[in-house]
Amino acid sequence: MRAHVLASLVLAPLALASALSPAQSDTVLEAFRKGVELYQAGRYGEAEPLMKEALRRSEREFGPDNPGAAAVRTALANLYRQQGRYAEAEPLLRRALAIKARVRGEDHPRSPRG
Repeated sequence: MRAHVLASLVLAPLALASALSPAQSDTVLEAFRKGVELYQAGRYGEAEPLMKEALRRSEREFGPDNPGAAAVRTALANLYRQQGRYAEAEPLLRRALAIKARVRGEDHPRSPRG
């Protein structure tokens, strides 16, 4: 499971960057990248507020249903899962999956229902 979590954290900034417009994404990406860096260093307490800030900014700037917010939700959920905080991780993952299914379409091979 740890390899899956690390892989998603490595790929999440790429997904986030592609989902956001270049002009407005710098502050979101900066907070998110710093959060991922701290997470990978095992500094979860410091990573969490940065990831939450990235999620807030992403939702405020681009709307709660944008793919960038889904990428941040997934990464924050992985941070919670790593700490055994499953009750906090589950709603984030469910919401991220719903956004991805809507964006990709339910028939997409990587869709949760596809």
